[in-house]
Amino acid sequence: AMPDRAPCFESPSAGELVVAGRKLVGSAQHRDASAFLQHGSILLDDDQGFLREIAVVPLPDVPTPATLRGLIPGIDTCSVVTAITESLRAVAAGGIVVCPDADIQLHHFQATLTRYRDPHWTWRR
Repeated sequence: AMPDRAPCFESPSAGELVVAGRKLVGSAQHRDASAFLQHGSILLDDDQGFLREIAVVPLPDVPTPATLRGLIPGIDTCSVVTAITESLRAVAAGGIVVCPDADIQLHHFQATLTRYRDPHWTWRR
């Protein structure tokens, strides 16, 4: 199946986090009889132009989303990860572990990016 929906940052839905009418957090759900998938994104920088490179159908013009770096200049990825992790730990009473090794995280990210940019992997069904 090929996606036929607009990017999740195209327009805010009820209850989503927005800044000056621009989406800060995007999320999507997929449900069927045997599975439920929830995905969420918080943009540090606006990299939504990448969607046009991988889209199989023309995409509508998407307004520039809000970004954390646009709201908090100089914020670094580690600070964001730490803030989210500590919040989740507080909710989960400490039951969450995050790998602090940036080299491992970068390697995993690069491997994932390579896989997801491959149209044979993305459209394998």
